[in-house]
Amino acid sequence: ELIQLKTLDQIMNWLIHKGPVAFGGVWKEGMFFPKGYCRGKWMEYGGDNIGGHAATIIGTSSRGYVKVENSWGLTWG
Repeated sequence: ELIQLKTLDQIMNWLIHKGPVAFGGVWKEGMFFPKGYCRGKWMEYGGDNIGGHAATIIGTSSRGYVKVENSWGLTWG
């Protein structure tokens, strides 16, 4: 079942009633040539799509954070 969850409330509701939430994203060429973390903001990297990765949201907090289980383990990235 593919459903788009767009808010923290939607994610929390899904976790409570149905279980973990899988999500994914694409890798852009520019991600391998980072320019750094800029004033607490995620930087958008350009270039062609060259891959992707998926992970699972397994919990949330009332402060708007999500706990993610990464299939690659704790030591990568």
